[in-house]
Amino acid sequence: MRLIVDGAVVNGCRSAEIGLPRSSRAASFRIHASATEITRILGLGWVDADQLDVAVEFGMLPSGADEEDLDWVRMVTGVADRISLDQASGTVSFDGRDHAARLIDLALQDGYLNKTASEIAATLAARCQLTADLDPTSKLVGQYYQIQHTKSALAGFSRHANGWDLLAELADLEGYELWVDGTTLHFKKPVSDMSDLFEVHYAPPGIQSASPTLSISHLTMDRSFGLTGSVQVKVSSWNSRQRQQVTARYPQTVTGDIREFQVIKPNLLQDDAELLAQNIFSRLRAHERVISGSMAGELDLTARHRLRLSGTGTSWDRIYTIDRIEREMSLDGGFIQHITARIDSGEGAASG
Repeated sequence: MRLIVDGAVVNGCRSAEIGLPRSSRAASFRIHASATEITRILGLGWVDADQLDVAVEFGMLPSGADEEDLDWVRMVTGVADRISLDQASGTVSFDGRDHAARLIDLALQDGYLNKTASEIAATLAARCQLTADLDPTSKLVGQYYQIQHTKSALAGFSRHANGWDLLAELADLEGYELWVDGTTLHFKKPVSDMSDLFEVHYAPPGIQSASPTLSISHLTMDRSFGLTGSVQVKVSSWNSRQRQQVTARYPQTVTGDIREFQVIKPNLLQDDAELLAQNIFSRLRAHERVISGSMAGELDLTARHRLRLSGTGTSWDRIYTIDRIEREMSLDGGFIQHITARIDSGEGAASG
């Protein structure tokens, strides 16, 4: 592993912990490195800098290959939020986020009611010096928020304190996914690509082995009873322009004892409230079953992948969407990674 600070490659990286979420959250990192080595490369000024750009790269050296043939893979690029210096040991810890931080730190001042969600994403990306990778949307944001005075700033009619919160809500309304990779902002429709599934297989004891076997080192399977059975999402909104209450439920018909999840949003139209209720319902039911696993670290799996669990002989055997990958590499502990995944939306949730 190697550390890059303000564009300079620095040796002496001792450990790195990286959290890579799927959507609508910033990636995070914690890095322990030699402060002495950083000072040797950058001079003493880095300690007093107003901002430090940080990147971490991992490399896997094939057996028998020369170190010159090592291919470095960038795990995360972002900014340090905090440094902690240990003077006695000559080490420093960096805690930070990926470049979603630029949008999180961007206060909203402009009105965007006459733009579509994808146009807003492009505008905010440009303001934050990010490249935009977008799937176009067609509905003006002012149609989501039916506000009488369209020249007023959107921030005055919502709880959005920053650009990231606004884009996250627009992603919810459109059914999109939102993430930052390097210096590229992605605002995209979900892709159900099943051609490159990560396989997790369990084999019970049998003739081949007296003990059960698992293709990863550890696996836990969680089920939330609060998300089983007759779950319904209710979206309520007061449309100030039309002066009427808007209510949407999904599913519209539910039998038995209903577990209702209520969401309140301002100034929605009826069809937008219905779409939002459906999207929230899908996310809730997807978290009915969550699996978590640990394994030896590798560099190919991303939070954009899906995985398939097989061999348990239960309803857990299905396709899951990866929610988060956590990678840890250290000189003492080696390279491991942890995966959390939920039911894939294309699979549906198990019935209660």
